[in-house]
Amino acid sequence: MGPPPASGRITAELLRVAAMPGGVRLRAEALIEALRPVLRHDAAWLSLLDPERWVQQPVATAGYPDRVRGYLASPSFMAEVEQVGMHRGRRPIRVFDSPVHVSELPVWVDYFQPSGLAEGVSVPVVTADGRYLGLLGSHTESAEPLSDESLDQLITLTPLIAHVVDPLRALTTLAAMVSDAHAGVVLTRAGRIEELPGAGR
Repeated sequence: MGPPPASGRITAELLRVAAMPGGVRLRAEALIEALRPVLRHDAAWLSLLDPERWVQQPVATAGYPDRVRGYLASPSFMAEVEQVGMHRGRRPIRVFDSPVHVSELPVWVDYFQPSGLAEGVSVPVVTADGRYLGLLGSHTESAEPLSDESLDQLITLTPLIAHVVDPLRALTTLAAMVSDAHAGVVLTRAGRIEELPGAGR
């Protein structure tokens, strides 16, 4: 069985979003809307990991109250991400099949559920070369979980999703303009040196 008929249209739309001018926030907002055919939602967010402060920093949110958006950027939420293993995993996790029961997760008990949300999914945003960038999450007021087919489609789309919001894209493009470069590094705000993905290849 081949991919769902809508998958080609979604891929084309994500490629269009990836080519949009402007920053990561604008692309992330457009990405969430472009994914609506496969990622149905009443509320959704995309966050990028800030490795220096070790928090998930939301860059685009839709449909959540201010108190939920604030919690998503907190160290407490990052602790729950670690508890569930979403920062290490590569497969989306629906609420109903979470490895940690949602009754043990404050983000669900104190934030999502009181906001009228009944089901959802979190997608680890991982690049084609294996770098974890953050999370794409969505929630519905309906308790019906996302289908297995939609979940598999999201897995297929994940490298493209990551490409759309990868903060290192602009630096990689600039580095590619340097002739005969064999490697590249990035100096972080904290003074650490990290390898620039794809540099010199």
